[in-house]
Amino acid sequence: MNSLITYKITSGDSNKFTIDSNTGVITTSERLDREDAASYKLVITAKDGGTPSLSSTVSVTVNVLDENDNAPKFSLPFYEASVLENTAINTNILRVTATDPDDGTNGLVTFSIVSGNTNDAFAIDNSTGFLSVKQNLDRESVTFYSLLLSASDNAAKPKSDFLRVNFTVLDENDNSPTFVNVVNFTIVENSARGTNVGSISATDSDAGSNGQVRYSIVKGNKDNVFQLNPISGKITVNGKIDREETASYKLTLLASDQGTPAMKTENDFYITVGDQNDNPPEFDAQEFRGLYVYYIFQI
Repeated sequence: MNSLITYKITSGDSNKFTIDSNTGVITTSERLDREDAASYKLVITAKDGGTPSLSSTVSVTVNVLDENDNAPKFSLPFYEASVLENTAINTNILRVTATDPDDGTNGLVTFSIVSGNTNDAFAIDNSTGFLSVKQNLDRESVTFYSLLLSASDNAAKPKSDFLRVNFTVLDENDNSPTFVNVVNFTIVENSARGTNVGSISATDSDAGSNGQVRYSIVKGNKDNVFQLNPISGKITVNGKIDREETASYKLTLLASDQGTPAMKTENDFYITVGDQNDNPPEFDAQEFRGLYVYYIFQI
């Protein structure tokens, strides 16, 4: 009996482990999760069967090795962001983050763009999660991007999480108005004030105030004969038109957007004045004198 030894856990987490009292073999009694506890400290007492009984203790450390039982997890379920067109290439515009509680390569997260990257417009740093501009962005070509991102661990059989990031491309005033109906006009002389001459039109592919066009007359409007509606582009008669004084007009018209600073375009438009029979014939002089000569020839 003096050499008959029995074993017992006398300190530590006896709920997680048990020990065979005869053999001293330590076994788990519950499922272990390294993410809850990476190690355990147990004190084992060995006691003989003598009288009086003698005993000895030993400290046992149980280290829990990692298993890739957790997938990375993005910190947010969804991202909405905006980016200004013509943003400089390599500019960081957003950072996504993800965590994986596993250990070592099982918890090392790598980011990538899975889909939605039209024209290869964006890039992501696979270790930091920084999204940056890779190509020149043009709102007039692509106004919206919906990127699907992944965060994957580096285990032999990796686990992944996915995230949707939506980018709206904000407008920059980078387009000038463009005239779409560059034509010549004709108006009959003596037309009444308010008579319609014709209309001009210009388009601007920018958005908001950057694409709102206003019209004005820059030069050529002698005596303010014509009036131009700044919004509609309608040209009307504003003064006396006399073909005998001016047979045609060359108006330089301006189309300007409302951006800051504004983008502008000038173009020449020609207006021909049609004749009206508003002048009677006039003699060159009040009195004409003539000389009559009579010749007589004799043979």
